[in-house]
Parts: sequence; structure tokens; C-alpha cells
Amino acid sequence: MFFAFFRPSGLVYKNRIDLKLRKTRTHANRGSSRHPLPIVQANTNPQISSVRIKEIFVNQFNQTEREKTLAFLSSTIIKCQAMQSKFAVGSSQHSLLKNRISALCIAKTLLSGEDASRYSEADLRKALPPIASILHKISKAQSKYETGTKQFARFEPILRAMEISQFVVAQQLSGEAPF
Repeated sequence: MFFAFFRPSGLVYKNRIDLKLRKTRTHANRGSSRHPLPIVQANTNPQISSVRIKEIFVNQFNQTEREKTLAFLSSTIIKCQAMQSKFAVGSSQHSLLKNRISALCIAKTLLSGEDASRYSEADLRKALPPIASILHKISKAQSKYETGTKQFARFEPILRAMEISQFVVAQQLSGEAPF
């Protein structure tokens, strides 16, 4: 029997190495505050219910996690803005930070429940790659440490905040209300 993981972005990890890694993380983090994503049996139907994925994910985070995510996003935006001034306008680092700041501001607006009508569909589409990049970067950094160490656990809240951010942007893009 083969299992797959459904992320809020709708990505499915079919690779057995990813599956084994995710099972290890899930079992090691039983006592942590992070709610691991559920393991669900792979569906051969290509039109898996996005509503079901949404139900699974929304039920896993509450108001406290939303507040933590908003605090994390605010902090990260401030840090990125401080770093951006250190790079020349037009440099790749400056552009990267500009795109990240924009994406994080969009996620923060959506998560806080403010009016999101000022963001076009193009803005929302542009916001997903920087968030995915941050998720990838944090996952890669976390994988360098053993499960259960302080260094490994340090990345958990960041991963969760970015997963929630990616989820709300994707939901807004699909036309569904994130909450």
C-alpha cells in the first residue's frame, strides 16, 4: 500500500524517501505543539477534493497559531526591510527581498482578515513562489539536524507559519475564503 501527503498547496509527495522522512518527523514530534500533516491514502482520482484537504488543514490550526503566524510574519517583514537597505537597488539580493516582503505582506493581510481586494490575481500568483522558496529553504536547513534536537525544533514554528501563509494565499487565489 502506498501513502502520500497532501500539503495545503496541493502538492503530493510520492517519493518513498520523502514518505519515510515525513513518517520519521511525525513520530518524533508527537509531543510538540506542531500538528503534523495527516497521512492519507493516495487517491487515484486526479480530482481529489480540495474541500477535504482544506477541512483537514483548517482544523489543525487555531486562533493561537494564527496569532503566532501573524507575529512571525510581522517580525520577518521588519527584518527583511532592514536587510534590503544593505543591498544595491537592482541586485539579485535586493529583488529577492523585495519579492519576499511583498509575499509576506500579502499573507499577513489575508491572515489578519483585512480586505484583500486590493491584491490582483497576478499579485497572489507572484506571492506563492517566494513563500515556497522560504519553505524549501527552512526544510533543507532543518534536515541537516537530527530529529529531537533544539536546532531541529527551532525550525518547526517557522515551517508551520510558512505552511499557513502558503495555504491562505492559495485559498484566496482559488477564490475560496481561507477561513
